[in-house]
Amino acid sequence: MINESEKKFRKIAEGTKAILFNTSVRGKFIYANQAASEVLGYENKDLVGKFYLSFVHPDDRTKVHSYFLSQLKKYERDRSIDFRYLNASGKVGWLSFLVNLLYIDGKLAGFTGVAQEITERKQTEEALRKSELHFRSVWENAASGMRLTNEEGMIIAVNNAFCQIVGKTKEELEGFHLSVIYSSRDSLSIQQKHQERFKTRTVLPLVEKEFILWNDKKVWFRVVNSFIESEYEKPLLLGVFTDITEQKLTEGEIKKLSQAVEQSAGAIVITDLVGNIEYVNKKFEETTGYTFEEVKGRNPRILKSGETPTEEYKKMWECIFAGSEWRGTFHNKRKDGSFYWEATTISPIKNNEGKITNFLAIKDDITQDKLKEEMLKQSELHFRTVWESSIDGIRLTDEHGMIVSVNNAFAKLFEKDKNEIIGKSFADVYGLDSGFNDVASFVHHFRERTIQPFMERDITLWNGKPMSIELTNSFVEIEGQPPLLLSIFRNVTEKKQAEREIIIAKEKAEEANKVKTNFLENMSHELRTPMIPILGFTELMIGMDLPDEVKSMAVMMNKGGNRLMETLNIILDLAQIEKERVIIKPTKFNLLQIIDEVCGMFQPIAKGRNLYLKKELQTDTLIIASDERMLRHAINNLINNGLKFTNKGGVTVKASLEKAEDGNFAVIQICDTGIGIPKDQQDIIWEEFRQASEGIGRSFEGNGLGLTITKNFIEKLNGKVSVESEVGKGSTFTIKLPMDNNFDIKEILVKKENGISEQSAQHPLDFGEIQKATEEPVKPNQLRKVLYVEDEEISFSVVNHFLKNVVSLDWAKSGQEGVVMARGNKYEAILMDINLAKGIDGMQTTKLIREMMQYQQTPIIAITAYAMRGAKEEFLGAGCSHYISKPFTKTALLQLMGEVLEKKVK
Repeated sequence: MINESEKKFRKIAEGTKAILFNTSVRGKFIYANQAASEVLGYENKDLVGKFYLSFVHPDDRTKVHSYFLSQLKKYERDRSIDFRYLNASGKVGWLSFLVNLLYIDGKLAGFTGVAQEITERKQTEEALRKSELHFRSVWENAASGMRLTNEEGMIIAVNNAFCQIVGKTKEELEGFHLSVIYSSRDSLSIQQKHQERFKTRTVLPLVEKEFILWNDKKVWFRVVNSFIESEYEKPLLLGVFTDITEQKLTEGEIKKLSQAVEQSAGAIVITDLVGNIEYVNKKFEETTGYTFEEVKGRNPRILKSGETPTEEYKKMWECIFAGSEWRGTFHNKRKDGSFYWEATTISPIKNNEGKITNFLAIKDDITQDKLKEEMLKQSELHFRTVWESSIDGIRLTDEHGMIVSVNNAFAKLFEKDKNEIIGKSFADVYGLDSGFNDVASFVHHFRERTIQPFMERDITLWNGKPMSIELTNSFVEIEGQPPLLLSIFRNVTEKKQAEREIIIAKEKAEEANKVKTNFLENMSHELRTPMIPILGFTELMIGMDLPDEVKSMAVMMNKGGNRLMETLNIILDLAQIEKERVIIKPTKFNLLQIIDEVCGMFQPIAKGRNLYLKKELQTDTLIIASDERMLRHAINNLINNGLKFTNKGGVTVKASLEKAEDGNFAVIQICDTGIGIPKDQQDIIWEEFRQASEGIGRSFEGNGLGLTITKNFIEKLNGKVSVESEVGKGSTFTIKLPMDNNFDIKEILVKKENGISEQSAQHPLDFGEIQKATEEPVKPNQLRKVLYVEDEEISFSVVNHFLKNVVSLDWAKSGQEGVVMARGNKYEAILMDINLAKGIDGMQTTKLIREMMQYQQTPIIAITAYAMRGAKEEFLGAGCSHYISKPFTKTALLQLMGEVLEKKVK
């Protein structure tokens, strides 16, 4: 019984593992069995209708197509072909393919064939081919991998086969611990077990186990272990490794195949050559009502209903005895006398000598399909009603672009009678200039099945009328019928017009915002340039021996100018935010130190207004990864606002650490006892140029940009800022920032080479001899020569006054003149205005001067009124060594010149 059962199981395995299929003359799948679905990765229903070459690897398609054509020639038949295939997931495999012609009633009806998955065989053949070329010696010619290890687990030697199965070279293995072979999560355990078992000689002589290699590849090894011991050498352990992964997979496949047959959705029957039943699966019992014991040894004719013609059975036996596959439909009778329909495929099972030993029948119950066919016929009338009543235009077109049918809505949409449309080319309903009436292109895309499933197009009708449409396309393919294209048209002219109007309005709004931003940028130069004499000369006047009244005027002018510059800088920050040009420079710093410094700066202002400014810090240190400049700016704005809008009491700055599931956060709160903000105005305060107190009657200074910039800065630092306020009681602004920030940006770094640095007014330098020169007159010939390239006389005049008795300043009024003067003199440093009105600009001038041998290391200081963020890095990267923006104070310029000339001396 066991031997007989095994034979039946093998018949099932051999009978169902082969890929069985049938195609039309054009090469489209009409049928494919379950094995085809498993190998190609598609459901059986998805395979039907597909072109056979779509599963063939692109490099083998010509070969396979030629093979199909060759089957039409008598002398080429019964020849198989091996080729690569692509399954649904893109995996490449190998198939052995045999195709025969299928004739029905003497007429060629298509192809029928069988294919076998031979990927593993191909891989095995390739491995054998390589081994024949490389493994020459006894050690290297071993088919199994061999490894020698010592007691410590060090790999003494491996052969090429071992290298191949573990995916490493000899250089990567020999001399290393055996742990390098295995996954990092297993390597330490394997290493320790090896040493313990080596010492106790408890290593198993034979092991079959799945291992995870260093590259996470899972493999099954059969390992034969034996100790090699000699009197004079330390013992070694020889491991002979055989990769049995394929065997394990095969065992699994056989098991799965067995389960698949038993659990198959179709009834499976195996008979002998005279039709006596030798095996049926569970599905057969469920479908027919007969158990295996009841039908064993009997002929399937017990299922006959008497409605299938005898001629049909005769053709079936002729076909399968000829070694071909037969497909057909039977109307059979169950054990209980009820009738059912089944689609049957019968294939001969052959032994190794090609002799037919059994027949395999796969039967699918299609009773429900038959009922559906009847229902479809009944529903045709309903479909016709839907077709004609649809408000969308519907059209059926054949593969030549001829219109087969249209509904009333289509005729109405295209303003033609049905009789003028049906039977004509689809292009007849479009205008000549519509760009939608290319018949040749349509035929090509129809044939290739590449017509877009959905599109929106502007078209012109045959009468010149413009129209916007939405078009949905789908292919209608019914076996035995020519394919058709179903197209559904919807008139969306009014919808498209509304969308276009919205887009135009949006573009106008964006253009207006862009004009505003560009205006703000250009005003940087136009506002800073006239501020040079205002701030410069008032600074000089303050230090002169002038009447107190005049000095007082100069102080007020200087204060007003600095307030204007503060407003200008805020506006420029806003422009940079809007253009997404804010540069984030993240560092790690103590947030509490920033709070201390900002509060210290505002303490005199608070005392001057009889207000308190205090801190409540819940921790001694708060290290945060963020942009120090932007955060300092935000805290500065909020404290300044708190003091500005508070008349009594003061401002409290709080800082704490908040721990949450999504990370740790730094929380900063600025609490004031000021006027408060009404509920209905707490949203507008974040908008540009908006304040809670607005209009002619507003009570406080300001431009309404501080909170806008604060909100943008905090959000760019991946944080949030919010406000809680009550009129008459005060406001609390809360900043919440992640402690560890990961910014997806490219930080601009400026290399401090050749004395490159930036303007710094916060760290005074010791000028040495230069500082003394501002106190005592020095003869001109004792001063260091400096060139100032500047097109505006007023700017030169201010700088000349600032540097009087410090350097000997020459003036070049253009870039060309600056190049000439530099070539004819030797200057210790060069002041370079970037925004020269005529001729070459400052950056081009700098490049030309740097090309001169004597000026390759000379400090060149970029001076510009175009002080947008990021400009400094651009100038320093273009050849300038230092940078200062207009307008600047005398102190700042002297500090910079002191740094430049001191480094020059050194």
